[in-house]
Amino acid sequence: MIPVIAQGGTSFRGVFQYLYYDRETRNECRVVWSETRNMMTRCLQKAWKVMAFTVKVQDRLKAAAGRRNSGRKLEKPVFSYSLSWHPEQKPTKERMLKAVSRSLQALDLGEHEAMIIAHGDRGHPHVHVVVNRVHPVTGIAAPLRHSKRKLSEFAHLWEQEEGKIYCRQREQNRQKRKQGRPGRYRDPVIASAWEKSTTGLEFARLLRGQGYQLEQGKRRLVVRDPWGKTINPLRHLPGVSSAQFENAVGSALAPDSFPESLEMPQHDLPTGQEEKLPGPRITVWHGPWPDDCRSRDGPEPG
Repeated sequence: MIPVIAQGGTSFRGVFQYLYYDRETRNECRVVWSETRNMMTRCLQKAWKVMAFTVKVQDRLKAAAGRRNSGRKLEKPVFSYSLSWHPEQKPTKERMLKAVSRSLQALDLGEHEAMIIAHGDRGHPHVHVVVNRVHPVTGIAAPLRHSKRKLSEFAHLWEQEEGKIYCRQREQNRQKRKQGRPGRYRDPVIASAWEKSTTGLEFARLLRGQGYQLEQGKRRLVVRDPWGKTINPLRHLPGVSSAQFENAVGSALAPDSFPESLEMPQHDLPTGQEEKLPGPRITVWHGPWPDDCRSRDGPEPG
């Protein structure tokens, strides 16, 4: 399992529309199934309105709960993340909902309003969770401290429970932290595109296939993820110097680099090899997740 936190937003309506409707036509529902948490409706069209209203009356909720109405105004009440399973896994709806519930508890968001949306338009099972940071009773905004670490720990325990480790990079980072060394996160999309490509053009195409975009920044080449976040790719490519990267990829930004008649190259899914770990029936998946196997259609910012 791989959890991915999307960029925080301000509009529950915008997140709902992005996750509910087809990205091309914008009028066809692409939801396989959905659920809500801590609301009196299970209808997504009503749920986002309930969440928006909770934010609107935040001050009244604080007053009714006897809380002080102080501090900075909450600018981004929308918190969303996705949970993705490996393509060879076929979790049931009940199992996926259990994972969502446990992840919300790990983030201390179990009492907050949430929409749970499952899609079936990818090669791997995944579910999106949209949470209202404003507590529906106290009006207090969740601080979300160390959210990435908490979700990472949850995913580690979940894979241990299921008896098979798919995300090897997470395990390596855990071992480094135990040894007192800082773990470094490597974006699997960027790392996988670099390992599979032989030219800068192919690298850019593989990124585009996952919703990423190679761009020229103010000082260097950068990658922009599907949620608009700018990433320095060298942080995710150990051993690759800036000069090497510029020489290999710079030509991919030429205006004629992406002719319309040229299609994205197809890659066969890698065959993974398994390695036994000490302990009861725990294995590690050696093969990379095909094209990262994470949900890359997270909510748009704002």
